[in-house]
Amino acid sequence: MRTFLKIFAGVVIVAVVLFVVAAVLFSRFFDPNAFKGQIAAAVKESTGRELVIPGQIELSYFPWLGFEVGEVRLGNPPGFGDGPFLELAGAGARVKLLPLLSRRLEVSKIVLEGARVNLAVDRAGNDNWTFTAPHGAPGEAAKESEESGGDRRDAGAGAGAGEMGLAALSVGGVEVSSGAVTYQDARSGLEASVTDVTLTVGAIASGDPVDLAFAGKFEANEPSLAGSVDLDAVLQVDPNLRTAAARKLDLTVQVRGANLPPKGVRLSLNGDAMADLTADRLTIEPMRFSVAGVELDGTVQVAGLTAEPVLEGSLQVTPFNLKKVVANLGIEPAPTADPDALTSLALSFGLKATESQATLSNLIVTLDDTRMTGTAGVVNFAAPTVSFDIQVDAIDIDRYLTADTAQAAEPEQEAAPVNVAGAVGGVAVLNADGKLTIGKLKVANLNATKVSATLKARQGLITLAPLKASLYDGSFDGSLTLDGRQERVRIATTNSLSGVQIGPLLKDAAEFDRITGVADVSADLATSGATSDELMAALNGDLRFAVSDGLLRGINVDRAICQARGAARQLQGKEVETCDPEQDTQFNIFQATATVNNGVARNDDLLIEQQRYEPDKVLRITGAGSVDLPKQAVDYRVEAARMERTQEGSLSTRGTPIPVRVTGSFENIKVMPDLSGLVKEEAKSKLQDKLGEKLKDEEGDSDSDRLKKELLRGLFGQ
Repeated sequence: MRTFLKIFAGVVIVAVVLFVVAAVLFSRFFDPNAFKGQIAAAVKESTGRELVIPGQIELSYFPWLGFEVGEVRLGNPPGFGDGPFLELAGAGARVKLLPLLSRRLEVSKIVLEGARVNLAVDRAGNDNWTFTAPHGAPGEAAKESEESGGDRRDAGAGAGAGEMGLAALSVGGVEVSSGAVTYQDARSGLEASVTDVTLTVGAIASGDPVDLAFAGKFEANEPSLAGSVDLDAVLQVDPNLRTAAARKLDLTVQVRGANLPPKGVRLSLNGDAMADLTADRLTIEPMRFSVAGVELDGTVQVAGLTAEPVLEGSLQVTPFNLKKVVANLGIEPAPTADPDALTSLALSFGLKATESQATLSNLIVTLDDTRMTGTAGVVNFAAPTVSFDIQVDAIDIDRYLTADTAQAAEPEQEAAPVNVAGAVGGVAVLNADGKLTIGKLKVANLNATKVSATLKARQGLITLAPLKASLYDGSFDGSLTLDGRQERVRIATTNSLSGVQIGPLLKDAAEFDRITGVADVSADLATSGATSDELMAALNGDLRFAVSDGLLRGINVDRAICQARGAARQLQGKEVETCDPEQDTQFNIFQATATVNNGVARNDDLLIEQQRYEPDKVLRITGAGSVDLPKQAVDYRVEAARMERTQEGSLSTRGTPIPVRVTGSFENIKVMPDLSGLVKEEAKSKLQDKLGEKLKDEEGDSDSDRLKKELLRGLFGQ
């Protein structure tokens, strides 16, 4: 036995020596470069493209069967110019011989130097990367082979290859240096490239983890972008090709562009990705995505990966300072009324999305001191329809308004009209259905609770209805319709306030503290225009209000009348009565209706009943006039009648009613007795007393006499 082993070993040694000698002699007398023409012809035959190999081809035989080649160029198909489709500065690979005897394939590191691929699409939509055999369509030969049953030798080779499988494959690694890919689309004018490509793949063997590193620079013209990409991961592929994973995934993209901040934007993705090829599903868990300093954590799963992808996930955005993020993007953040506003923002949500729609569930947003919850969704990305149902616990909108420093510096400068049409144009394509509820709201210095609004928007026609809120011990109900489908925006609104404390409301809303009381107000208004001034000038509709148990501060009509009468009586040497020392007017009733025509509100039924300083004395004020909203001016003529309560409880007029003029701007209202009216009233009273019984109809009066008496009685209000 020992002798047999010695003989066998000797035979093996001799065989190896003979193989080495044969390989040396073969490499000495065989020149692979002599076959360049045949190689090029074979490529031309199968692809229809020119193959040029200016570089030298070198072969090795033992213990590796390998090759190294210098410069190689593969041409484009006809119609794409003379430039190469693929070019290499050099390439090389080697296969170990002895493992082949055991049906194992061991490849050393595959090296590609200066690999450049030039992709292109012509104006007709044809590309240069689809390889078509010159004598048939792609795949035609394969189809014919299937129909004929195939060649038995091919089938045997296929079976053998299949038995070898991936488990018997071992590659020492892949190394690509100085690579590049360019892309040109003649239809859109798009030009893009990835250059300075380096790719390093570690040893690949029997489904073991493989290290991967990629780096490159990219550039595109539409949109104008440039940047860099760095990728590191550990890849693992199941030998039976059922699963593939990328562990310790670390992707970083730095991008700059014309519409991006000067410093560009940095994006990164970290996590573990697993693809279940059998289930056609991709899972990334855990996942961390970061852009411009905003970090998002969670898990993502994509089902139907190669068919109809459906993305589902649970994501959280860690708290961040929005102002700092905006500053990092190279944008100066606008100052807010509250410097601490927009300094803490966080959110979490469940996500489900397809190619055409997306839904956010379990949405939780924390903005500074405000918490928002709800759901939201978008259907049909091509013509999106937005839906939402959001609940807000409490929010102060005024905190987030831009600080108006220019107006503070120049308080007398008139504000420019707001371009309402331009603002509405931004939502002209909006389709939305949603509901918003707010526990506590502060906006324009007004405070409200239990706020709810329902939105419906269709291509520029926006409706908010119903609108409800509790405020200032009362309630608000209303609706708003905004039609931005034309150049002139149309707005219509119907609103009502019930049981509202008007004093605190006006003080908060307009710093106007001239009136208090419990108010019931209704408005039915409509307007159209492109600017705020035009909207005010075109305002039309009806207004109604009634305020009870209130006070007019700084306005005391009774006192003004009393002082005027006192001055007149003093000139006549008569006794002067004591006037109300108060500057304010207490009233039981303050009500009116008005018709608004082109921004001017006209009222003809003003009624105020003032309780005078004596319990049995009442001042009743009636009148008519106008309020010019565009000019913010008042022009009223009211008539004040002093009345006295009788023992039976009824009211009787005391003396001659006194006319009073109320004029001026909203900022400076003036109340003055109408002395000319007073003289007329006094003259009319004396004339009426003088005529007395003569105004009554008598028997024997002619038709002319009766007409004259009727006209006089009309003059005196009889």
